[in-house]
Amino acid sequence: MPIARPLQVRLATAGALIPLIVAAVVLLPAPAFAAFVGVVVCWAAFEWAGLLGLGSVPARAAYVGAMAASLALWWRYAGPAWDLPLLMLGSLWWVAVVPVLLRITPLKRRAGVDVGLLPLGLLVLVPPWVALVRLHEAGAQGPWLVMGLLMLIWIADSAAYFVGRQFGRRRLAPALSPGKT
Repeated sequence: MPIARPLQVRLATAGALIPLIVAAVVLLPAPAFAAFVGVVVCWAAFEWAGLLGLGSVPARAAYVGAMAASLALWWRYAGPAWDLPLLMLGSLWWVAVVPVLLRITPLKRRAGVDVGLLPLGLLVLVPPWVALVRLHEAGAQGPWLVMGLLMLIWIADSAAYFVGRQFGRRRLAPALSPGKT
């Protein structure tokens, strides 16, 4: 596939979203920023629900509602003392699951909902939300720390894309993402 079309899509998406994200990070107070990132997390929850077999929009919307309620409850009732255990649990999850994911072979799609994976959405999506929100709240430098983190991620992702296109030969995880080299 020629590089021009995917690159054009990426650049158009970045051109539309980066100003919105920068404005949200730099200008919004902590509660509004938490809500903004919460909307992104809920969007991800909608996609997660679809991956797990929730095919109907009402079922996926119910999952999104549960995710939104979880974020709201965490914002309202969980203090910073609860953040570290959650962030550690989320980190341990990724340390444990990444080696397994890299060895996955293509799976046949099962019919129905994989109910056992529904709660994992909380473990995958809530800790990053907590981390971003708490980093944003870190005094006057908090929003700038979030911007630095986002810029680091954007640069690393862009570099990985171009290096993979130029030098990539071996597929990293073909069952998960067939184009990644």
